[in-house]
Amino acid sequence: MKSLWDEIPRFCWRRFASDWQRANHYLRRTDRIYSRLIAEAKKKPNSHENVEELYGEWNAERESEQDEVDRLLTLHYLRRAARHHLPQPDGEDARYWKRDEFRSVRRLTDAGIDFIDRSLYEKRKRRWEIWFPLITALTGALGAATGLAAILSHHR
Repeated sequence: MKSLWDEIPRFCWRRFASDWQRANHYLRRTDRIYSRLIAEAKKKPNSHENVEELYGEWNAERESEQDEVDRLLTLHYLRRAARHHLPQPDGEDARYWKRDEFRSVRRLTDAGIDFIDRSLYEKRKRRWEIWFPLITALTGALGAATGLAAILSHHR
């Protein structure tokens, strides 16, 4: 019988893991399984056909899982850009989007993800640049007031 401590990770996985995390987990699990199977098959003599068959199965299974990971990652970054009112990468630029003509969909490339991340970083940086001089001035004024209070209290 499983204890309560054994159920906590399962509960957290079901309730708190995002769809992208789950899809990425299943993709990595598939990679681990097939890597192990291929390594075992390579150790056997005259198993070249079996190894090639395993590579084919792995690519077929991995393709749909990788597509799901890419789809969820693209949705995440597009939502993030919309939430922060950031511009999306140019829809016709091949640097930012990869097109899958077979499924008639497009996914963000690493450059597209970097474009959104860079835009968000610049926006946050501009927001904080307003506060740094003010915080510096307030810290100086507080230090000067503390020094003045120390001098005045020492002379009494």
